[in-house]
Amino acid sequence: MKKIVLFVLLSQGVLSAYAQTSFGILAGLSNATRRSSDKETSSSLKSYLLWHAGVAANLRLADRFYIQPQLLASAKGYRFEAHDLDDSQYSYSDLRGTERLLYLELPVNLLYKHPLGPRKLIAGGGPFIAYGLGGKGKADIKYRHLDQPIHQETTVKFENKTRLNTSDIGSYRYYKPLDAGLNFIAGNELNNGLCLNMNYSLGLTDISPSTGTYPDG
Repeated sequence: MKKIVLFVLLSQGVLSAYAQTSFGILAGLSNATRRSSDKETSSSLKSYLLWHAGVAANLRLADRFYIQPQLLASAKGYRFEAHDLDDSQYSYSDLRGTERLLYLELPVNLLYKHPLGPRKLIAGGGPFIAYGLGGKGKADIKYRHLDQPIHQETTVKFENKTRLNTSDIGSYRYYKPLDAGLNFIAGNELNNGLCLNMNYSLGLTDISPSTGTYPDG
């Protein structure tokens, strides 16, 4: 099932100048979600407020153009919520929960900085690649034959193939470890080096394992 990770990053950083290169620390919030090619699944996926933090370097290329590589610890994921599900397809009627994935992420952006009074306007973008480190999920499931919801917690593992037996269903979730996509930036940089940026990152890879079949069939 095709899954695409979308998230918006609100970033701030402080840059210290050194010759034509400056370095800084980034931290901010991410409004993350996931998309699925299955319309019914996609309709239950919601945004989830998460975080990212790391370091960045600004390398001046020419005049107002810069290359900005970053190295981030980035939390991605989603909320899900579904109610009054079709009893002919599901053994439960209601479902809600969250899933959080932790990535080590490397964006490399080409930036244009336009001077405007005491600040510079920033615009640009570039590719990113990310490697999954781990994650957790939790859900509250209302089964039709039970009076109280069941709380379930899962561990996220990053591997290219599902390695579950049916007895493990509900305990583990598998995703491919590599994610990649495009990153877009707009914001302001003050003369003291403080940056206030908004990023939009679009994941373009299928992060589902290569098989949806469990090893025991």
